[in-house]
Amino acid sequence: MFSARLYPYGSTKEDKLVQVDPTAYDLKTPLKLLGHVYNSIFVHKDGMVSFSNNNEDGPIPIIAVFWMKAKSGKVYFRETTDPSILNVAQNEIHIQYRYGSEFKPSSVAIITWETSDESSTDSNLFQLSLILGDKGCFAHMVYSKLIRNNDAVAGFTSDDETSTYFALPGSGTPEAIQLVEKSNIGIPGEWLFRIDAERIYLCGAGFQGLECVDSCLPTQWYLDCSEQCHCADGNACNTETGECPDMKCNPGWRGAPICNEDIDECSEKENTCPDEQPDCVNTPGAYLCLCFEYDNTTNSCIGSRSNVPAATIAVPVMPLHPQLPQLQTTKQTTRRQRIFTTLQTTPETITKISKVLNNDFCFGCNPQAICLDGRCQCNLGWKGNGHQCEDVDECSNPRTCGDNAVCENTIGSYHCICNVGFIATASGCKDLDECAEGLVSCKGGNSTTCFNTVGGYECRCKEGYVGNPDSGCEDVDECQNANFHCGAKASCTNKEGGYECHCLEGYEKIGNACVDINECLSKPCHSAAICKNSEGSFSCKCIEGFVGNGIECHETILYPHEKTVVVTSPEILLNNPLKIFGNSYEKLFVNSKGIISFGQYLAEFVDPSTIYFPALFPFYQKDPVKEVVFMEIDETDAGNYSLLTRASLAIQNKFKQSDFHAKSLYIITFKENSSSSYQVTIAQNPNSTYVTFLYENPQNTESTLAGIAYPGGFMNIPEELLFHNSNIGENGRWMFRVDQKDKVVKCPAGFIGAPLCQQDCPPGKWGFDCVNNCQCADGIPCDFSTGYCANSKCIKGFQGTNCFEDINECETETAHCHKDATCTNTVGGFNCYCKSEFFGDGFTCVPIDQCKLKNNEECSSDGYCQTLDDGSPRCTCNPGFTGDGKVCTVVVEEPPVVDIGKQDSGESFDEHPFVMNTWSSSEKIPIEITTEEPTTTEKSTTTEKPTTVESTTTQLPSSEATRPFIKSIKPTKRPDLYNLRKDEDDFDKKIFESAIDASSNVSEDDSTPFIILLPAALCIIWLILMAILLAACCRKRQ
Repeated sequence: MFSARLYPYGSTKEDKLVQVDPTAYDLKTPLKLLGHVYNSIFVHKDGMVSFSNNNEDGPIPIIAVFWMKAKSGKVYFRETTDPSILNVAQNEIHIQYRYGSEFKPSSVAIITWETSDESSTDSNLFQLSLILGDKGCFAHMVYSKLIRNNDAVAGFTSDDETSTYFALPGSGTPEAIQLVEKSNIGIPGEWLFRIDAERIYLCGAGFQGLECVDSCLPTQWYLDCSEQCHCADGNACNTETGECPDMKCNPGWRGAPICNEDIDECSEKENTCPDEQPDCVNTPGAYLCLCFEYDNTTNSCIGSRSNVPAATIAVPVMPLHPQLPQLQTTKQTTRRQRIFTTLQTTPETITKISKVLNNDFCFGCNPQAICLDGRCQCNLGWKGNGHQCEDVDECSNPRTCGDNAVCENTIGSYHCICNVGFIATASGCKDLDECAEGLVSCKGGNSTTCFNTVGGYECRCKEGYVGNPDSGCEDVDECQNANFHCGAKASCTNKEGGYECHCLEGYEKIGNACVDINECLSKPCHSAAICKNSEGSFSCKCIEGFVGNGIECHETILYPHEKTVVVTSPEILLNNPLKIFGNSYEKLFVNSKGIISFGQYLAEFVDPSTIYFPALFPFYQKDPVKEVVFMEIDETDAGNYSLLTRASLAIQNKFKQSDFHAKSLYIITFKENSSSSYQVTIAQNPNSTYVTFLYENPQNTESTLAGIAYPGGFMNIPEELLFHNSNIGENGRWMFRVDQKDKVVKCPAGFIGAPLCQQDCPPGKWGFDCVNNCQCADGIPCDFSTGYCANSKCIKGFQGTNCFEDINECETETAHCHKDATCTNTVGGFNCYCKSEFFGDGFTCVPIDQCKLKNNEECSSDGYCQTLDDGSPRCTCNPGFTGDGKVCTVVVEEPPVVDIGKQDSGESFDEHPFVMNTWSSSEKIPIEITTEEPTTTEKSTTTEKPTTVESTTTQLPSSEATRPFIKSIKPTKRPDLYNLRKDEDDFDKKIFESAIDASSNVSEDDSTPFIILLPAALCIIWLILMAILLAACCRKRQ
């Protein structure tokens, strides 16, 4: 079910507080009320708005919202042009009246009453919003809560002479309190009216009734179905424009297409009515023909165009304003002539008589006779033989006119004259009800009533009055004996001429008795409250964990404090030391005026910026609160462990510290009354401490101070933000980190912009005060609060869920420094430094040349620095070179020429055996000439894989004395600069292989025939095979 919706109000909305009763306010947009324009209003504290200062004579125009005497409370006023408020107001008007964009409000004047009685803390809460515009003005009444009612008045009045007014249901009665349950727009407690016209309108076009759910009749249209239309054939007109569907009107109406102009047939047409009833009276859509005055002498209406006898028509005649004779008795009567006649002749009889006169002859008939069938016969009303006729006295028969009339004989006829108090009818004289006809009035006025009697009437006192009806009757106050008339469970209200019994609040009428209502059956309490019925009433109490009056409950933001210890001494010893602002404290001090200090008790208020020790000011005031209670909880307290969890979750979710788990919790509660408290909680674990301020319905909010004093200064929370704002997004709750020395962390991780902390960190930053840099790979942004990377990848040098953990490349052996270097870890990287006896970039380290250090001169590129036995360095040439080590030259030996052909083995050699001359690489690589077996070069001092170059020695098949001298070349490395390239090694190896082939390529004379015969034999074999193949092929073809 919908509930009444208040427009935003209060000091935070820049409302003005009404101080003087009444207070005048000038309007930005003029207000139109019941056809009058007003530029200012007077706001009264009693629940009404007037448009006069009460000093003028005559009716006072007012708008009564819930007008009754109020002893206390607050009244707020503001006129706003806020677009959001104007949009809400325009939507409300459109839903009810369907004006759409045709109506746009210029401003909205919002008046809110919080009225209460000194004897009760409960208060009424209701609001009036005046929606003002150039094309209309509307009043939106919102009844949010009505607890008290003293026959409050609700409605509108104007200042014209007729004092036009409109009253809401139950206005001025105990039922006025039910306005919170009723509505004309479908939302209980809300009422919307259009007030600028000559009358008040509740409903939009096409609807009527109190709740605007009844449709208009076919002849009705406009707001509240207040206009008429008369379409042909009874068709319904358009409810908004009044136009008939075929533009045709019903007979008696014109003014198409609306057809709302009555045709006055009496004035527009002559001879509209017949002579028998010539007086024409116009009526809506028709007319009546009457006879206002009848002449008994001429037997015709005086208003007739001619004195045409009307004997054939019996018309009762009654003056419009009869004059009644006054008699001496209390019984008043009137005597007027009422005539009815008996039909003497008819057109048919006259025709018959004419025929007789034409066919038959009679002689000597009396003038009052006719000739019928040859005889004279007296007419009706006469008697005789036809020749002599005398008047018949009809009145001789007492029953001729009946009991209530006097018979008066006439010549040839008679008249029946009704007695006083009777009226002539076709069936005789009937009693005239003077009271019902409105022909008489009693002298006593409204306190008397007319009572009809046979042939007259009496004036009597009305029920509820006593006295003389002629001089006036007095009201009887039945409520003087209220218990007799209404009983003990009802209230008696005396009325003029009667009384009313109203069951007391909490009772309902069943039959003629007031029975207690079990209000709990209708569930009047909040879902978080317990309802308890009582005689004539009920009570609602919010369950534990919720606060409110029971009708309205909301979850408290405070921690439970029913089982806490009442603080009787300012000093409180702590079971677990509390770390705050870098120091540890074993006790704290509490001042009931709203101060918690550490290290020293603050008995009186001092300037927070002047103190040198920590202090919390959750809600400092000059007056102490009613009670202060304290609770300390740690992990050993199983009964309250859930509170530790609650505190941990609050810090994890609101301060964005997912790894925080409270080890101890301190709760200090300051109680103002049963429904108003504020609280300080301190949660800590070994790494951090958090303080939370919580506020629940604070009462006195004037002259307050809130903040935290710490060695580095004072952090203030602005008073105007304290209760309806927050730095963690929950109104009335403020959270801070207080373990760091000389610093208060004011905002949750990922936010800046204290005190409200509503601004995210700049891109690439995260954490408290946004001081941490995002370490996500590929430039992906991180979470402002946790630093988590969306791609779960960190930049090189970091690891962890938020990429904030430095990788120690030296321990993980991912640095790849040289074996002669030292690895040093850095944040996000590492450094490699060569050892003291080496030099390089750390990835390549080369031994330092000690000879150069000593002599300031390098050794030859064909030499090296040798460390002697005494530890002194000396330049020495490589093997195969000679010199002082600083300058080295190659040693060359000329080998003897050997006559290979004269060896005993009989092997022959070329005349020019291979002789190795001096040979070195283009880079002047030092070489070693030897006849020994191959050896391996020294390992490279770089991080590359060392290269081994083997010497090549060729063993010739001859004796040692006659073997040629072959040079074995072994490349050696400069010990400090470079390695030989692989392609140079391959080139050298090919040279050695060529030398060996040349030395072993010895030819002998007896080998030449063998070489000639072998190819010749192969050719012969090939020719034989070809001949065999050709022969086989030829045979196959034959």
